[in-house]
Amino acid sequence: MKHPKALWLAIPLFLLTACVDTEGDRMMRLGTNYYNDGYYELAEKELRKALDHPFYEFGREEVLTTLGNTYNELEEYDSAIVYHQKALAIDPEYVEALVNVGIVYRLIGEYGKAEEHYMRAHAINPNDPELNASLGALMIFTEDIPKALTYLEKAIVLDGTLAVSHANYSYALALDGQFEKAEQELAKADELGYQNTESLTEMINELR
Repeated sequence: MKHPKALWLAIPLFLLTACVDTEGDRMMRLGTNYYNDGYYELAEKELRKALDHPFYEFGREEVLTTLGNTYNELEEYDSAIVYHQKALAIDPEYVEALVNVGIVYRLIGEYGKAEEHYMRAHAINPNDPELNASLGALMIFTEDIPKALTYLEKAIVLDGTLAVSHANYSYALALDGQFEKAEQELAKADELGYQNTESLTEMINELR
């Protein structure tokens, strides 16, 4: 009896899948849950342990940049940069890692490096709403308000549900003297759950 070739191929494929060590995936999921819940010390420990195991569900670069984000939240910026760069060593076009390391550079005031990484990401995916929002925020820091408005407007068009985009757009509008529109955008940000409405209102009022 002649058996279909596909039947013979199914057996080794099943065995291969069954033998995959998913301990790294489990640790990554647990570490991500800790991160999302704000338990950054626990997330850091779990993600570091995960790196000692192979992954089936996640890419190693994803685990590395998640660990980088964790160090960012812990304000250990040097470590954050190290792990984001390790992710980029695996995949130089990994947009999430490019954006994440750009955020770290912005937070420590290295705006040139932040823009370099943001623009590398933008060349790969110009329609990423969070990336455009990050670029808009960076342009506020570098006092290039026309570019800030352009990137933030695009971020909102791409995804109008990001509260931080509306908040940053509000401040950029105020810096441009468009206070009525700034108030409208801040109200939208507040409706979407923006947490710093009161402090941003004070910042805008100081510009009047």
